[in-house]
Amino acid sequence: MISSNTYEEVYQILKHMNKTTVMKIPNNILNAIVKNRNSNFKTNIDKYNIFNQKNISSEALDLLCWITYNYWLNESEKKKIDKINYDFYIKSEEEKAKKYNTNNIFKNKVSQENISLVQYKKISIFNKIKNFIKSLIE
Repeated sequence: MISSNTYEEVYQILKHMNKTTVMKIPNNILNAIVKNRNSNFKTNIDKYNIFNQKNISSEALDLLCWITYNYWLNESEKKKIDKINYDFYIKSEEEKAKKYNTNNIFKNKVSQENISLVQYKKISIFNKIKNFIKSLIE
């Protein structure tokens, strides 16, 4: 859920933008931004450096990215972004596959030490008593 402070940040940024660009956003979304914003929230947005990450929350930046992708980009720009996202996804999946490959998962974990088995003889109760008595006599 988007916070009212985020809506306020987005509202303040949209105020500084070109009106024709802002009007590409559907009215229901613009109305939701205006309706849900916290007008008492003091933003740190600098109109000369709007997208400075020190002045805007990541949630507001995410919302602006969503608006940009859905309403401001043309189809060729969307295809470029989709390709970048797809390539990034494929690369991260390949890295995961290498990291968590079931064939190699135990390769580095098994030590190559020689392990010898020790034979364990179970001593009966009678032998224990016999050994105890022998130790008392000696």
